[in-house]
Amino acid sequence: MSGKFNIKKEALISLIRIVTSVVIGFITVPLIIRVIGKPGYGVLAIVLTVTSYSALLQLGLGNTIVRYIAKYSGINTQTEHQIVSMAFLFYCAIGFIALVSASFLYFRLGSIFQFEEGQLETAKTLFLIYSLDAIITLPFTAFYSFMKGHNQFSVFNITLITRTVLRLALIYALFRLGFGIFALAAVDVSLNQCANLFNFLYSRLKLKLQ
Repeated sequence: MSGKFNIKKEALISLIRIVTSVVIGFITVPLIIRVIGKPGYGVLAIVLTVTSYSALLQLGLGNTIVRYIAKYSGINTQTEHQIVSMAFLFYCAIGFIALVSASFLYFRLGSIFQFEEGQLETAKTLFLIYSLDAIITLPFTAFYSFMKGHNQFSVFNITLITRTVLRLALIYALFRLGFGIFALAAVDVSLNQCANLFNFLYSRLKLKLQ
């Protein structure tokens, strides 16, 4: 295993993450609704719900990767790297399937969901943004699972805390400047991809993934 696992430290950081998420959630949601309105928030909620189904395409592979990485950690580094490589390629293939599915849904959003006049174009743009974000994120799941297999839970939780706080700060700043719902989507996607890049670099540089 990479480093010594300190259950008290991990529990404390996890608790801080949960509290931070809840508290900032109570602040962020009313702020978003006040700026984009209830109809806009409804459109956003529908889009996020639909795109969240991309997580089902992981087929539980993430937990399998964690289990085998934990098993071979410090014993067979080559096997660890092979597992991550295979998982990355698998997720890329799943990402292609998700892209085809998203393309199909994109042109049928109006017939599936009865949006009000003027909401359809907003919904389609948001769907495009968040779908591409979810598809790009799929392959990076391999690196996240690799980190979990090496007990890097505190790193993951600290990343989430930082991301949550930054999200509120950026959303507030952009809303104050007069931006709206698409700025919110840009913040979400940017922070998510920064987290993906961090997981990749941490795995390569800190955990020596080849």
